[in-house]
Amino acid sequence: MHRIIILLDGATDDRIPSLGNLTPLQAAEMPFINSITTAGRFGCTDACGYTHLFLLELLSRRKEDVPRGLIETLGFNLTVPPGRIGYRLSPATIKNGWMEWGYIISEEEVEVLKASFERNLPLIDHLKPEIRYYGEGKGVMTIESDDVLDLPSPPVNAELDLDRLGPLRELVEAVRDETGGWVILPWQGGRGDMVEKYKDVRKKLSGISFLSNSPSALGVGAFLGMDKIWIDDLEERIEKASHVVNESDVLLHIEEIDDMSHKRDPQKKLEFLEEVDILLRRHFQGKSEVRLSLIVDHGASSLTGEHDENPVPFAVSEDLSGESAGRSFQETSQGYVPLPELLDLLMGW
Repeated sequence: MHRIIILLDGATDDRIPSLGNLTPLQAAEMPFINSITTAGRFGCTDACGYTHLFLLELLSRRKEDVPRGLIETLGFNLTVPPGRIGYRLSPATIKNGWMEWGYIISEEEVEVLKASFERNLPLIDHLKPEIRYYGEGKGVMTIESDDVLDLPSPPVNAELDLDRLGPLRELVEAVRDETGGWVILPWQGGRGDMVEKYKDVRKKLSGISFLSNSPSALGVGAFLGMDKIWIDDLEERIEKASHVVNESDVLLHIEEIDDMSHKRDPQKKLEFLEEVDILLRRHFQGKSEVRLSLIVDHGASSLTGEHDENPVPFAVSEDLSGESAGRSFQETSQGYVPLPELLDLLMGW
């Protein structure tokens, strides 16, 4: 028997007045997901504010703050040897000393921002930057440095003293001035020597395939020695996972749910959860010799766009018939299992 763990990123939420004071999970029609909850074990575990920290604690059983910038640079196959720092990059605005993360940014604004960033990049040539971009102006960057900058992290907006940008201040100011406030801001930098601490974990997890479209999640896979598979299209990712699980254990990450929350549209989040249920039913219903688990890493409010760390649900079952759905997969405080103990339960070890 092989196992698949499906991470529904940011699926828990606040109660939404427009949904009859239900959360999107409670309001959504999800017969297949709810059948897993009904047929198997249902409970809750600890949340973490960031996906990569949740995955690291789940998979390694260690609660350690590995910076997201380091994780994501590894997800893009960039190396972070001694003397280099890996950062995550995100669009933001800086005006009058106040920084706001750019979750809502048009394609035109992204292109203008990236062009300005590239045009001014020679200002930090002495740091030998390496950069990889992905959607909506996000990216990763490594630079030569021994010092990690202490900078704000999403999703919370904050005051920002530009002196905290250190050797990157001139670049950020130049881009801000050209774009009328938009910048690409580094955050959560980290050193690559942290990988050495996880040698024992890497050996145990080497047979698990990790499917995602997130450099953060796939970076955890790279950090922990897992086989990582990047697939952008949701149905292609789910279909691929349904084939891979015939040969090996699988961790499938569905990040798009969290993205819906940050756009503050509860109805779209509900509809997307229903779409996920349809796709999971299409590709997994009736599968035999498969143990399927559902987990959530943190809450994500589609009212405020912010994460929360209330307990998050999990469900696990070997019955994938989808024939009964008497109990819904939703926010709960019952059946608590500490996060460092959860992997053994989900995998049946």
